[in-house]
Amino acid sequence: MASYKLLICLLFLFVNTQLGFAQHNTNAKKLDSLQRVVAKNEDSKKTSTALLALSAYYAQEDTQNLDSLYYYANKTLDVTKGNTELEEQNVDALSYLAYHAYKTEQIDSAKAYNAQVKSISEKLIYGMGLRSASVLSGFIGEKENKPNLAVFYFENAYKVSKDYKLPQNVQFNTALELSSAYLRLKFPKKDISTVLFENLAIVDAPGITVKEKAHFYFNLGVFYSDYNNDHDKAIEKYTAAIALFTTHNAIEKLHDPLMKLAESYQKQGRPKKAIETLQKAMSTATSLKQYNVYGAIYYGLGVSFLNAKDYNAAASHFKEAINAYQKNNDAIGEGTGLQKIGEIHRITGNTKKAKETLHHAINVCKERIVQLQNEQPLNDEIGKAYLLVAEIYELNKNYKESAVYYNLYNKFRDQVYKHQAVLIPEQLNYLEEEIVKTKAIEILESETKIREIEAEKEKNFKLGLGLFLALTTLLAFIMFNRYRLKQKALKLISQKNEEKKLLIREIHHRVKNNLQIISSLLGVKINSTANDKLKLILQESQNKIKSMALIHQNLYNKDEFSKVSVSSYIRELVDNIQKSFDQSKNAIQFQFDLQEKKIQIGLAVPLGLIINELITNSYKYAFANKTSNASTIAITFHQVKNSPKFLLAITDNGIGMPSSFDIENATSFGLQLVHDLVEQLNGTIHTNSKQGTSLEIIVEEPVAA
Repeated sequence: MASYKLLICLLFLFVNTQLGFAQHNTNAKKLDSLQRVVAKNEDSKKTSTALLALSAYYAQEDTQNLDSLYYYANKTLDVTKGNTELEEQNVDALSYLAYHAYKTEQIDSAKAYNAQVKSISEKLIYGMGLRSASVLSGFIGEKENKPNLAVFYFENAYKVSKDYKLPQNVQFNTALELSSAYLRLKFPKKDISTVLFENLAIVDAPGITVKEKAHFYFNLGVFYSDYNNDHDKAIEKYTAAIALFTTHNAIEKLHDPLMKLAESYQKQGRPKKAIETLQKAMSTATSLKQYNVYGAIYYGLGVSFLNAKDYNAAASHFKEAINAYQKNNDAIGEGTGLQKIGEIHRITGNTKKAKETLHHAINVCKERIVQLQNEQPLNDEIGKAYLLVAEIYELNKNYKESAVYYNLYNKFRDQVYKHQAVLIPEQLNYLEEEIVKTKAIEILESETKIREIEAEKEKNFKLGLGLFLALTTLLAFIMFNRYRLKQKALKLISQKNEEKKLLIREIHHRVKNNLQIISSLLGVKINSTANDKLKLILQESQNKIKSMALIHQNLYNKDEFSKVSVSSYIRELVDNIQKSFDQSKNAIQFQFDLQEKKIQIGLAVPLGLIINELITNSYKYAFANKTSNASTIAITFHQVKNSPKFLLAITDNGIGMPSSFDIENATSFGLQLVHDLVEQLNGTIHTNSKQGTSLEIIVEEPVAA
């Protein structure tokens, strides 16, 4: 029986096992050999083993033939029916029939077969069957749009694979399904890293296919880029995944790693590499006729050319993206593409065309909102449309309408949260029932083992065994009770932690939106006043508020709620300041030397205000009488080596400051604010006006309360 289990583990279980048929001729020979065993029908065990091997072959993704799978799985049922020695083979055959029903969209039949697999496996204490049942339940949960249930079943499958010490390739494949689900649903960083790094050590274990390795490296890449902002490691893993998929001739799998690789190149400020990667993605999609991904690829190319300041090429690719999005009825994609074209018109000085394009984008999104409200009132696309419209109105400097749509977005999110508040308890009740069943199975397993021991020792050790069992049962009861209480407490703590995380995330989200509304209201005042001095004061106030809103936006989008990435924050902050000034001043070029570092919010807020003030001063005064077009502002941020202090340097090549300038005795409110903020951070300021203006600021990160 043990040797049979090992053979089934390696060859036959469900769709996740592999036969290793590498070449066509070898495949044919092995299939012929298996079919001859079936034809002889001399031994039920050999026949069922051969039939399951044929089922496994036709269940594989590369060789999938659902009709043949159904035929051989049913033949296995006939051979194993009523044979107590072949009960586990019978479970495997039922697993294949459940998988066949799932793949042919017969979900009710799939559930019925799967229930049989689970029920029989529980009686047999058959780990491979229990794992198969949980994996298929996870697939069905995803198909029925029940992501929480799907993750619950994938987690259970992974637990079973470890508890029953199933072969490494089975455990690895289960971890792959679980980590993919975690990443799709943006689960906390700790959950994802635990599963990925537990299995990193066995990525080269026997039985793990090239495709599975490639998929695993892709998941690692997503983890590094989306959760750690470590794009060097992400690029390394995406490149490895692409190479493995290519080696295996699985070009249909290349789209996702190519798109994520291009995204990492973009984040590193390498638009040329991003363009090369996206062109490969386009070539692959064209060869496979994957027209549904054209929109995303063209949009990525547009962003890359825009970052490279090739505005004609960028506009051309955004137009192609819009055409592709229209064919797929993707109004959000279409609106985003139009928004980018509007930005290009504004950068190139065509203000009238920019307003027309942005107005068109707003109308597209509004039409989609009306359509979805009639069909699916809580569709998440509505929220995305509200947010996009608010951002476009703000870009068009229509701050009043921008504030209206930010409010609509907040109200929509409130509706979603209320709806989830009704659904989540129902799902939790279902999960609790499943947990109770799982505990009952564990108790049944313990009782079965005890009965086997009693039967084996009954003749010679009745009295001693009875005493031993009584003590063991008492100890097991005490331990189980302690374990149950501990698990209950841990579960309660975990739930409270998740509630706190959700609350903190929502607080940051609300603070950001409230600051955005204040910014929009200031924008209304800016547009309505004719007093240039007042307009400038309001605009500077608006920039200060935006610098603080950016921090809360970054905190809301990440799993870590106390730190922000200084590199991305400073770049976004500078981009906002650029947009707030007249287009004639967009000739100013920015140079960045920013350490990839996460800093506490206590440092990020004053740092943003300081940068905002100094860059605003450069825009207002440094280049006022400068005739050269080569106007630059350089921003440096580094941690001082072997020190807790940080260096911020802002240098421009403008007209410089008077020799008598002293920032400590400055009369302007902005420079007084800079001086006070630096003092709060136990910092110092050094100025230099020999060639333009240079300010070097050394500050300390405040101790978190």
